[in-house]
Amino acid sequence: LDLRNNNFSGTLEPLSNLTSLEALRVSNNSFGGHLPFGFESFENLTRFDGSNNRLVGLVGRDHSGPAYESIRRLDVHSNLFELSPDLSVFPNLEYADLHSNLITGFSGNGSIPRSLRYLDLRDNRLTALPEGFRSMPSLETLYVANNRINR
Repeated sequence: LDLRNNNFSGTLEPLSNLTSLEALRVSNNSFGGHLPFGFESFENLTRFDGSNNRLVGLVGRDHSGPAYESIRRLDVHSNLFELSPDLSVFPNLEYADLHSNLITGFSGNGSIPRSLRYLDLRDNRLTALPEGFRSMPSLETLYVANNRINR
């Protein structure tokens, strides 16, 4: 489903009933909030592009455990993430673009999926790399320029 470059606003919750999607592109709109909990029923969703919106986080605070097991590619750059992302809810993630947000660190004990090959964290507010970076055997590309990293 491609909804890019429109004037949509509100949350993504109404889309959570579209359970057969393989790709969801909602970039360049004004969607806000978090990814809806309904996404955990998207068994076939492998790609999500929510870049250039007003999203404030990946999942709500009251969620725990893997939720998006099929997602391999996640692009949520240029949003308003105020909460540190917990990438452990994407256990099979290979590509994550989170640049140009307000990310200061990582929740979930810094747990990063071992399958991750590409991670873009440029232009955020990171002050340190999470402990999870020490055990990323598949990582091929890491961008952390323009942060506040001092350790």
